[in-house]
Amino acid sequence: MDPIRYRVAISPYGTPTSPELATVYATPYFPDGCPDHMPNWPASDGHYAPHITAVCPGCLPAARLDVNVSDPFPAPAASPMIYALASPAPAPTPDTTRHDPALLRLLRGAGFTRMAWLPLLGFPDPCVFVADHPTGHTRITLHSLGLEFHLRTPDGEPLQGCLGPHIDLAILTTALRSTGYATPVPNPNVGKPSLPAGARQITSIEAAGLILTGDRYLAADDAAHLIATGDHAGGQHPDPAVDLGLIDAVRSGRILAARLPDGALVFNPNPRHSPST
Repeated sequence: MDPIRYRVAISPYGTPTSPELATVYATPYFPDGCPDHMPNWPASDGHYAPHITAVCPGCLPAARLDVNVSDPFPAPAASPMIYALASPAPAPTPDTTRHDPALLRLLRGAGFTRMAWLPLLGFPDPCVFVADHPTGHTRITLHSLGLEFHLRTPDGEPLQGCLGPHIDLAILTTALRSTGYATPVPNPNVGKPSLPAGARQITSIEAAGLILTGDRYLAADDAAHLIATGDHAGGQHPDPAVDLGLIDAVRSGRILAARLPDGALVFNPNPRHSPST
């Protein structure tokens, strides 16, 4: 796929009536006409549809009947196909996640400050909540089925995954840290993290890398085995990179593990972990 050379800005007519309509976003502009197919259109931008997710001279007059469409402008290199230009950055709605404030703090702290509801085709909702990193050209997408992350390692390799329907913030934190993003560190003076009903803390806040089972602690290698073979919130979409990141985070004491009554593992950032450790 040739690099996108131009974009146009899309904004609604009149006064927005909902957060979904308040976003001003950029989408590709093809001066020679919208291609019928774009097989390399990134999954993080949904599905491609000519004259819907892109604009060309032929469809520009019809597009301007419904929304404001700017004149074409040069496209930034390596940016998403569709991305937010301006937005009130509304919080996700309660039916998409139970972690709204903590999730937004995590994303903003990691530098994902370009937040908006975008009309990306192919997702289960008419508009999805998207958090883009303005310089890293990476994306977090939140919809009614869970959360997707589209990141890159320091070597430039893609790291992608899906968390849901339960969104484990510790797994997302581990994915962000393993790809080079600084994330907020909990206050070290805070006590134990709150746990879901019936959950039992099985890692030690003070003893990094040890998992408590019965009356004894497991060694770090046993903890690694428990994560790699056990059931946890990311297990429905197994990714060795996520498991390796979790193992490293448990060994270093950055995150804590708890076991739910059904045997599944959940993770929380260690409230006593500091940047120096």
